[in-house]
Amino acid sequence: MEEYDPEMDQLLFYLPLSGSAFKKVYYDPAVGRAVARFVKSEDLVVPYYAVDLLTSPRITHVIHMTENEVRKLQRSGFYRDLDMMSPGGGIETTEVSEKLDELQGLTRTISDEEFTILEIHVDLDLEGHEDLDENGEETGVALPYVVTICKDNNKILSIRPNYNENDPMRKKIEHFTHYKFLPGLGFYGFGLIHMMGGLTKSVTAILRQLIDAGTLSNLPAGFKARGLNIQRHDDPLQPGEWRDVDAPGGRLQDAFLPLPYKEPSGTLTTLLGALVDSGKRFAATVEAPTGDGNSEAPVGTTVALLEKGQRVMSAIHKRLHYAQRTEFKILKRVFGEFLPPEYPYQVHGSSENVFKEDFDNSVDVIPVSDPNIFSMTQRITLAQTQLQMAQAAPQLHDLRESYRKMYLALNIKDIDALLPPEQEVPPRDPISEQQAVLTGNPVKAYEFQNHEAYIAAHSAFLQNPMVQRNPVATQAIGANIQEHQAMLYKLQIEQAMGQQLPQIEDGQMPPEMMNEIALMAQAATQQVTGQAQAMAQAQAAAQQDPQRQMFEQQLQLEKEQLMQKEQGDMRNAEITMNKTQLDAQIKREKIEADLRVHDTKAAIDLQELELKAKADADKNYTELVKTVRESRKQ
Repeated sequence: MEEYDPEMDQLLFYLPLSGSAFKKVYYDPAVGRAVARFVKSEDLVVPYYAVDLLTSPRITHVIHMTENEVRKLQRSGFYRDLDMMSPGGGIETTEVSEKLDELQGLTRTISDEEFTILEIHVDLDLEGHEDLDENGEETGVALPYVVTICKDNNKILSIRPNYNENDPMRKKIEHFTHYKFLPGLGFYGFGLIHMMGGLTKSVTAILRQLIDAGTLSNLPAGFKARGLNIQRHDDPLQPGEWRDVDAPGGRLQDAFLPLPYKEPSGTLTTLLGALVDSGKRFAATVEAPTGDGNSEAPVGTTVALLEKGQRVMSAIHKRLHYAQRTEFKILKRVFGEFLPPEYPYQVHGSSENVFKEDFDNSVDVIPVSDPNIFSMTQRITLAQTQLQMAQAAPQLHDLRESYRKMYLALNIKDIDALLPPEQEVPPRDPISEQQAVLTGNPVKAYEFQNHEAYIAAHSAFLQNPMVQRNPVATQAIGANIQEHQAMLYKLQIEQAMGQQLPQIEDGQMPPEMMNEIALMAQAATQQVTGQAQAMAQAQAAAQQDPQRQMFEQQLQLEKEQLMQKEQGDMRNAEITMNKTQLDAQIKREKIEADLRVHDTKAAIDLQELELKAKADADKNYTELVKTVRESRKQ
């Protein structure tokens, strides 16, 4: 449909002026495919009381065709093959058509003579084609038809039923789509000509008055004395020219009486400016009040200003979106009726055939535009506002998705090349997690980790003054601590309940299971909360008792000394064990060397020595472990 874009472009230019414009979607046998033609509002006539196209009892489309176009349709069988006279004097002109021709600078000639075809969509009760009920009796209900008449000779070119024979309701088939700029009081919409007609007339009248006043002021006229004789009085004076005058006695100034023409009125000039400004404010339906605003303004204020300045254009865009959806619906029906079973169509990276079954009743074709967003500026403003909110609270938003929507609003291609794919965060130890947040890498808590140890390590990490000067790292570690706290709380609740909670996605748990868990968690939550309160009170009391603090410090010091002694004993035990194993290995190697020259008795002796050495080593290790445990108990 190569004509679709030019026709739609012309419709959108024509629509704001006239207020109404139409698209006619039909199968054209002359080109062998579906077409969507732009129809001017003056070429589509409906009854005075019509509300819309669907309920209008009659729709008349005035079509202007050349003699050759009519002949083509007759040869294809679309029109009756009648003897057509020559066009009757060309297109009938009206005030509207004359004004449009004047604006375009066009003048009709004799060679522009065309037939005027009236295509009437009307309900008729034709004899021989009456509507019948279930018993085969006439119902008297008029059925929808399309009657085509040549206005020049009053001959009927075609009569076609405009309904589906399989439809029991006999509803008429839609061919026209009504595009409205502003809703009118009747069938047709209002355009800028209707809404600004009074202002335009007033501005034109005032402008003409100012031009006339300036012309008369620059070229004054008046009276001169009868006896005054001026040489070459019909020729205008040239700059620097002095012309002879034969004047009677008296001053030459007294022989002339100029008429009192005034200069252009300043009041009219002011009024003209006021009317022009009024027209500009009305015509400027698209305003951008957020362009010079403060980038730090609240989000609600930005959205409110945007909505206020673009409310009229948003409503117009919604009407256009609705009309184009209706047009696509008609176009889909035409494709489903007239397309061949397979239609070759080049589609990059897909099937090179379009099938007729692709446009059956199970498929709907709709515009992909958003009826609430009509401009790229509005789309970018909303995306930028969303991005600012996500940056203000990153723990509540997905920053990657926010940036992706911002790139989509900017119509940037290859977004995946700019935003690398999300990587799975591996489990790490506390030190590795702290290093990761310092370098800007994400961290994540897992169920199997020791949550208390992770919380303690990260809490101590946050006390580092260097870390406190890094707000990004502080925020990331704080979020990770909250994750561990949530998992720890869940683990404590499960321990108090005596069972694990079921692993079910959010929103998928049955209500019965939710209520059962709520009853079980009631006592468990109180128990866990009570333990936490008791521990917090004990810690607070301990912090307030100086003697207890000193005792705890001394206890902590002794505990560290015992741990150091225990670690030393363990090292000594390991050294002794390693020495014993080394001695045994030396003896074993010696026995193995002797075994090669001795008999079976040497092998038995070697085995006994190995068992004895191992027993001695185990005995020594056991005694050392026993000694360490006794010292730990002390």
